[in-house]
Amino acid sequence: GCDGALVAGGTVSATKITLQSETLFDFDKSVIKPEGQTVLNNLATGIKGMKVEVISAVGNTDSIGTDAYNMALGQRRAQAVKAHLVNKGIESNRIYTESKGKSNPIASNATAEGRAKNRRVDLEVIGTK
Repeated sequence: GCDGALVAGGTVSATKITLQSETLFDFDKSVIKPEGQTVLNNLATGIKGMKVEVISAVGNTDSIGTDAYNMALGQRRAQAVKAHLVNKGIESNRIYTESKGKSNPIASNATAEGRAKNRRVDLEVIGTK
């Protein structure tokens, strides 16, 4: 219809959020901790006013374990985030999950603190306000 002009005026914004493991997951786990659930609930509420194009959830792990194991763990983490957001009313076909396993560290895997930072899900929300 004629509503296309309204969309054209909207600004496309991308919001990147990194959900750290301390908040999100225990070591070797993909169950979202209560603090992580709060962060995701706030995110879901925050994007209610947006027309969401896509949300990408990328699971990451620390360096302990094999590549194959960590790819699977990263995927489970991303899927857990997706399931939580879908539960909060976000359309599942808008949420894309992938895993980088241990291939994309943001901190040194030589320390416990660094490994904790690497256990994370990177979320990117792209949509129009």
